Amino acid sequence: MIHRLEKQLARLIKVEDALEKINAEVDWQSLYFMIRWIREMDYSLGRLPWDEITLFKATLLQDWNNLSDEETEYMINDRLTFRRFLGLDFWEQAPDKKAMRLFKEQMGEGGMKELFEMFEWQMESIGLMKREGILVDVMFAEPPNQRYLRGKSAKIKRAAVV
Repeated sequence: MIHRLEKQLARLIKVEDALEKINAEVDWQSLYFMIRWIREMDYSLGRLPWDEITLFKATLLQDWNNLSDEETEYMINDRLTFRRFLGLDFWEQAPDKKAMRLFKEQMGEGGMKELFEMFEWQMESIGLMKREGILVDVMFAEPPNQRYLRGKSAKIKRAAVV
């Protein structure tokens, strides 16, 4: 099983992947120091369950793909490219929705805005820009159970025969 996953990851690495380029060229250390500085302004904040850069990268994936916290947790567990971007191996636990929510709350709206601005500046400096579009995804759901009153049911059956 692990061997097949490693082969699949090797195939993904061969493909030009923007997430790989971002991982390689963004100065994550400067973003880490900015996160630490913003969080240290409030001394009441406790320790986060994940390292700050992993959580920030998760919020980037969330923003880029227009996902909720729950959907982001699912996609990180589902996609090898997301896991690789976060620096997680196949067997490692991924950040959950609570950890992502806690990180965003601790950073505050202003702190997240500053962090995203610094990240976008770095993206521009390495020649990458975000292009937004729509990824069409399929969601399956069971149809609602339709129950008719006896009189309506008979009318519907008669109308179908005609």
